[in-house]
Amino acid sequence: MSAHPFKPDTDLEPIDLSETYTLLHASGEVEKVVGGKRFWDTPRPVQDRIGQSWLLSEHHYLKDWDEWVMHPACDELFYLLSGSMDIILDTGTQNNVISLNANDLATIPRSVWHTIKLHSPCHVLNISRELDTKH
Repeated sequence: MSAHPFKPDTDLEPIDLSETYTLLHASGEVEKVVGGKRFWDTPRPVQDRIGQSWLLSEHHYLKDWDEWVMHPACDELFYLLSGSMDIILDTGTQNNVISLNANDLATIPRSVWHTIKLHSPCHVLNISRELDTKH
């Protein structure tokens, strides 16, 4: 039996993954956390706790990122649900490009700065650990 008590009023309710992210704990438990733009407004101690687990998040992109991002704690998965994009990786000596179309999956290596350039609006599923993420 699970040590996690079943709560039918919350455990069975579907969520909008773009507004409520999901943590995948090493223990096998799943936890819902605030998502979207509000995610980055959570207090630093909460972000540090969240960063210990895998974060499943969904994003709708209508324009290129205006920043570069790096995840020192893990590789990051980009699964493109729809659209077309390039992920630009700064490997230190040159920029490498991963071109994605719908249903493509890319792995961004740990500690590699990256940004995205869109060819069309994109719907993306990300899996990463946000511990010490740099922007």
